[in-house]
Amino acid sequence: MLSFDFRIYFCTTGGTLYALDLSDWGLTGSLIHFNFSNISKLEILRLTGNKFSGSIPDEICLLHHLKVLDLSDNLFEGCIPSSIGQLRELHLLDLRGNHLNSTVPPELGLCTKLKNLDLSRNSLTGTLPLSFSNLTQIFTLNLYDNRLSDDLPLHIISNWTELINLDLSNNTFSGNIPPEIGMLTKLLFLSLDSNNLTGHIPVEIGNLEKLRELGLGQAYFLLGIH
Repeated sequence: MLSFDFRIYFCTTGGTLYALDLSDWGLTGSLIHFNFSNISKLEILRLTGNKFSGSIPDEICLLHHLKVLDLSDNLFEGCIPSSIGQLRELHLLDLRGNHLNSTVPPELGLCTKLKNLDLSRNSLTGTLPLSFSNLTQIFTLNLYDNRLSDDLPLHIISNWTELINLDLSNNTFSGNIPPEIGMLTKLLFLSLDSNNLTGHIPVEIGNLEKLRELGLGQAYFLLGIH
């Protein structure tokens, strides 16, 4: 396994660095001391499949041009920095498979160009922020295997009309499935497995004519569709 010191200064003499992909190199280390201002034009940063640890630094917000940020399958811990909300060009944010244990910062709702958001396989708690209603372009949202709770927010869900994939399984969401779920007519995959949902399955699910896979297991639904 290689150790990678992120205090290193990237040399961009004669050109500008737009993409950095160090995926699956087996690297260790921290991002804390890295000078992000030296790669401020970066549009793609992929560090997936390594052993990077420590917190995700607030200074990552200096990458104003970033469109893809993939820090998945590492050992990052602590909170999701609210400063990520300053990355207004983000199309993809992937933080799955880490040890993040904060709430979901409402500032993520400022990243209105997000199309793919994956926060799954962490230990995130609390509710989905109301600002998520701003993510009107999102088509893949994975939040499974966390500790997110409270009712499914109908006023947020109704704005996600571009969604193709929605996975909220293995959390502690409660209450009813809101009938607004039927507004997500582009859905191909919907999983609400292993939550604390109750009540009837709304008849509006019948509007999801493109749906190929529906997961509602390990919940407490009454018999029948209403």
